[in-house]
Amino acid sequence: MEPYSYSASYNNGYTVAAPPQAHNKKIQNYVFNMNEVLGKGNFSKVYRAINEVTSNALLTVDDIVAIKVVELSSIKTPALVQLLYSEIDILKTLHHPNVLNCMEVFTSANNCYIITELCDGGDVETRIRKGPMDEREARKLILEVYQGLKYLAEQNIVHRDIKIANIFLKNGVAKIADFGFARKTMYDLNFMKLAMEGYQHRQSDLYVTRRPH
Repeated sequence: MEPYSYSASYNNGYTVAAPPQAHNKKIQNYVFNMNEVLGKGNFSKVYRAINEVTSNALLTVDDIVAIKVVELSSIKTPALVQLLYSEIDILKTLHHPNVLNCMEVFTSANNCYIITELCDGGDVETRIRKGPMDEREARKLILEVYQGLKYLAEQNIVHRDIKIANIFLKNGVAKIADFGFARKTMYDLNFMKLAMEGYQHRQSDLYVTRRPH
């Protein structure tokens, strides 16, 4: 594969330089640099990638995506396999401005590749570490997360891992991400139990203890 000669920027402030050819990898029409890791999980890594079909010298927002690469060899139990494919099935059904958009999913002999929109602002946890939000920014974030959660509830989906590290920002808009523990609840009688799972230290004390206001 020929090395990329891109050195362009677009209105989000990204500059995409030519990655070293030796570190390029191509999955279908997506090319990414193995050294450009945006994040890591227990079984996966996330990379910034270029859509080879749509891109040209002037990159647009839609040309730059994120690829979550899941190493299938690291998923050793049926329960973990079920979680992965449940996440994929759920992601494919979701279309909302405040939920991370999944574009395509590919599977090879070794890996599963989940292609999503790229959130240029990173996650909210990282944003807060840079400094406190002002009231207007915080209120906007809370409203957008609420709208995303309301949409999920309308789809009978419980996320089960809501935390600020799983809320991403794209052009300042909040996106709920990481559906690895999400569940459809239509036929589940333990809805409240599912809703209580996740990172309880990020939840309201009143919610965790179920005490009244």
